[in-house]
Amino acid sequence: MGKHVSSIVSAANKKLFVLRKLYDSGFNRKELIQAYVVYIRSNLEYCSVVWGPNLTQNLASKIERVEKKCLSIICRKRVDRFNYDETLIELKLEALAVRRDNALHRFGFKLFFSRYLYFLPPLINPDSSNRRKLRNRPQLLVEPSCKTDKYKNSTIPTLIRLVNNEYKDKETVFGFKIQTFMSMLETG
Repeated sequence: MGKHVSSIVSAANKKLFVLRKLYDSGFNRKELIQAYVVYIRSNLEYCSVVWGPNLTQNLASKIERVEKKCLSIICRKRVDRFNYDETLIELKLEALAVRRDNALHRFGFKLFFSRYLYFLPPLINPDSSNRRKLRNRPQLLVEPSCKTDKYKNSTIPTLIRLVNNEYKDKETVFGFKIQTFMSMLETG
């Protein structure tokens, strides 16, 4: 994981030169943001569904450091942990961590409606009458038992936890009520 993040960071840092040259050539802020999104952020997010759930805080901060450098070039002010969120709001961008989480949610939704649904454990019927009514809402998917942290933090177990937590907290799955979601699965 560390080698992959190092290669991503190295490739993105090499492209900072292009962003600086665009600024020096007189490109406006909107064009610089577009260049950042297309040339640099796309590299920082490539296949993040696979490696994103397994990121440590240290590795995530290495990736964020590149984004802060880019934002510093675009805004022509130092962007650090103190003004990072305000700068993102000012430029109307989302943080990389938020984008990784959104990508994982989109992937999960597509996985449920694809031919690869068999990668997930079978759904537990939430309306089964043989279940006891407990205070805690039951899980929608059975979480796999994981022997290592690497597997526990990989894509599929993380996705299962996200679905179960949303079901427990909001009684929804990917924003849909459970009955609507189950009928969508049956039809499509």
